[in-house]
Amino acid sequence: MPTDEGSKEPRAKKRFSPVTESETGGAASTTMTTAAAAPEAPAIANGPGAPATIAGLPVMGVRVSDPATRQQIENAARSDLEAARYTHWRGTVTFHDVASAWFNMADANLPDDLRSEFRDIFPGLLDAFAEPRKGIVTAYFCRHIRVAAVLTDIGHAAGAPEGVPEATIKGPPPAGIRDLLPPAETHPLDEDSPLAGRRHRKRRQPWYRRCVRFFDPAPASSSAIHIEPTFGDPADWKAKEILFHCLHLHYKALEFLTPQPRKICMRMIFGVIATLLGTLDQRQLDIVSGKTDKPFGSDPAEIATLERELAQAQAYYRQSAQRQAQLEYLLGMLTFLVLAAITTAIVAVSTGTLDTPAMLSVLGGATGAVVSVLSRMSSGSLKLSPESGKKTIRALGFMRPVIGAVFGAVIYLFLDGGIVDVLAPPTNGSHLAFYAGLGFLSGFSERFAQDVIEQAVPKSQPPPDTAHLPASR
Repeated sequence: MPTDEGSKEPRAKKRFSPVTESETGGAASTTMTTAAAAPEAPAIANGPGAPATIAGLPVMGVRVSDPATRQQIENAARSDLEAARYTHWRGTVTFHDVASAWFNMADANLPDDLRSEFRDIFPGLLDAFAEPRKGIVTAYFCRHIRVAAVLTDIGHAAGAPEGVPEATIKGPPPAGIRDLLPPAETHPLDEDSPLAGRRHRKRRQPWYRRCVRFFDPAPASSSAIHIEPTFGDPADWKAKEILFHCLHLHYKALEFLTPQPRKICMRMIFGVIATLLGTLDQRQLDIVSGKTDKPFGSDPAEIATLERELAQAQAYYRQSAQRQAQLEYLLGMLTFLVLAAITTAIVAVSTGTLDTPAMLSVLGGATGAVVSVLSRMSSGSLKLSPESGKKTIRALGFMRPVIGAVFGAVIYLFLDGGIVDVLAPPTNGSHLAFYAGLGFLSGFSERFAQDVIEQAVPKSQPPPDTAHLPASR
């Protein structure tokens, strides 16, 4: 399927591995290439006063001297390895599996043979993660803190349902459960076989359920930005807050923006994430090597710059989402106008009552409502809630001319029936033009219609003030 990010041709399946530190000139990789070698974990010498642990957890890239702690780290890594093998075999690899493999194969506290196993499985995990998500656009894997982020195909994520997609790229079953599996699990059925088609056959919904499907809420989209923080990283709470805001904005952009502004907004968001992770990664390296003791945020310009860029992305999202909501609102109004035009033509042909004051007042009210909304859209004063969803906004737009038509009909009944006498048709002019113009005003200005209707409500006299009356003797 064509997506936001590339051509319509099918993507070739590739083996991905991260760029090494020597290729990036820094501590992390920001793009994915087809290099075959995975990076080696550098042994960083502790600088003066450099901590070996932060919040009780070992600092990434620093060797822990305590044997018991090293054994705990190794046990946890072996558990991650078994979990990664299982998800790779099932084809349900998440970014947690990919990031955990990256962090473990760069962990200086693990034995070389265990890190080698993570290096062997990492390309397969990355392939199995990228394939059902239509590829990886860009990524950032930190080398000195346990945080990684990736941006997958934006158009596919916007159209895919929430959940873990299953990849066709699968590894062998883990050795620990291989003997427990039935033959069907170790040798999956051919997709072209009748049994496979029967297994994937969907249950057909009843006809009445399909008829009311229009009123179902829109399904939630998947995720295009995946962030994996582990072991409490990043330690700075302001950095965590910025990441939370980025994810929140990313979810809303996927749900409520159209392809072009969605892609621009997502690129802006991931730019903030990549800049934040690069700053945190370099700062951690400087602290461990003893070059500085200043944590992230000690320079106010760091946080101010990131928040300013994030605010620009938020402003772009609000502007784009508001314009999209206005277009959906207009589409709802146009739907009513088409139905009203067809109904009016049928009534005019069958009964010939198109030139009556009542009909012109109703049509004038609907037309006035549409003109009022178009005027507010052009002036920028029409404010909608994009998070309400397309169907809700279209329904509200459909009802706006209906309200104008109802106001036009009510004003005609009140004036023609003598309920209110604030206005009267001209004695020498055309009654048709009078009621058509009055209906237009009723639909264009709801306040005008409300003022006329209030004239028909009898005003009750306030009770007399008895506080100052003389008391009866």
